[in-house]
Amino acid sequence: MSTSSTLRLAFAAALLCLLLAACGGGTTTVTVLETSPTQEGEAETSSDQGAETSSGETSSGETTSGETTSGETSGGLESFQTPSGNIGCYIGPEGARCDIAERDWTAPRPQDCPSEVDSGQGLEVTASGPGQVVCAGDTALNPDARALPYGDEIQAGDFTCHSREDGVECLDDGDGRGFFISKQSYRLF
Repeated sequence: MSTSSTLRLAFAAALLCLLLAACGGGTTTVTVLETSPTQEGEAETSSDQGAETSSGETSSGETTSGETTSGETSGGLESFQTPSGNIGCYIGPEGARCDIAERDWTAPRPQDCPSEVDSGQGLEVTASGPGQVVCAGDTALNPDARALPYGDEIQAGDFTCHSREDGVECLDDGDGRGFFISKQSYRLF
């Protein structure tokens, strides 16, 4: 199965779980944990709550505006959006992807992107290299995803996404590669 197919399948599973799960208000930092199958049709899950000081800073130094939550969805993906709703993302242990509804820029179509699918509606980063332009027939925009407040971050495995007033930055913490996406511009690194 190709990486694109795997990401689409994982995103669809995560979206289904998010639609079925109750939304929690005030959560700002989420650590996504992988599930491990125990029996056919079942999955073993665990959660890890971070300690938070009264100033809103977690023991790992992440700034939060409320509680720290460990979130888990099927396939290890967590969906979120910016408070404006213009950028929708998902993050998991294999990478991060953000799509954007309104933008003032056009990204070049990847050479290996089939003509049957869209391209340039978003950016992604995986452990296999630097950020890249999305080539997919689906979207990471989810109006039902929780809003990640500006100034907060979400982590999964070696990946972190930062919600900022000027856009979203997602990167591989191991090598610093990733992307920045906003209405005005984008950057791959």
